[in-house]
Amino acid sequence: MMITTREAARRITAHHLLSDYQARRVLAAGLAGPGLRTRGAVLYDEAAVEALIRRPRCDETVLDRWRPFIARLGRRRAFDVAASWSEQVAQVAGGWYVPMLSDAYMRLFRPAGVDHQPFVAVIGGWVVLGAEITGSAFEDRPAASNRARPDRTFSLVPPGAWFEELRETWLPIDNGATWTLWGAPTATSDGLDSLRSDYPLQAARKELRALTRPAALRTAVTQGICEVHGSAAPAAAPPPPSATPEAS
Repeated sequence: MMITTREAARRITAHHLLSDYQARRVLAAGLAGPGLRTRGAVLYDEAAVEALIRRPRCDETVLDRWRPFIARLGRRRAFDVAASWSEQVAQVAGGWYVPMLSDAYMRLFRPAGVDHQPFVAVIGGWVVLGAEITGSAFEDRPAASNRARPDRTFSLVPPGAWFEELRETWLPIDNGATWTLWGAPTATSDGLDSLRSDYPLQAARKELRALTRPAALRTAVTQGICEVHGSAAPAAAPPPPSATPEAS
C-alpha cells in the first residue's frame, strides 16, 4: 500500500521527536525507499515507512566504543541514500568547522580497533553513511568572521567492520550543532540554569530527551520524572488528524 508524503511524515513525527520538515527531509533522502511521484503527490511504500520507524536505537555503549564524528546533514546538504559512494562523499566531506582542540582529540585519542577516526552522517538522527577520516585540509576560502580558521574538508574512506553496529540505526542525539564528536570533552554550555529551583528537573529532561526519542517511551518517562519531582505532567497531545490525500 502506498501512502502520501503527508501521511508518511505524520507517522514519523508521531514516533520520533522530529518536526514535519525534518521528517520530509528524511523521506526525500530515500530512507524509506524511493518516492513515487504522481500528478498530485509523492507516494511512499507504507511497509518501508513503518520499517524505518522501527529501526533500532544505537546503544550508547556502541558509541562509547567507537566515538564517531557524527555529522548532522542540514537542509543545505542534498543527500540520496541510493547514490554512489563518491556522490555521497562529495555531499558530506566538506564544510566542517573543527576547532584545533577537537582536531587534536581525533588524532591523539583514536578508538581502539580502528585504523582511522570513525565518521557517521545522519539525517534526523538516522544513520545514512559511515566512513573513516584519514585526513583533512582547510578549504581555500576565508574563514567566517567569528571563526579563527576556515572550514575543513575531510578525506574519507569506506568504514571498517565497526560500522555494522551502527548501520540502519538511529542515534540518541539532540538536534544540536552541525556535528558532535562523541565522548570528547566540550566547553559548550548545556543550556541549563543551576540557579533555578527546578534545575534537577531540567537536567533530567535534557538527559532523557536523547534517550527516549520514541514517542510512547518519551511520554511515559516524562510523566515519571514529573511524579518524582512533584510537578505536573504536560497535557497529552491531541490525537493526530486523520490522513487526507495531498492536494493536487
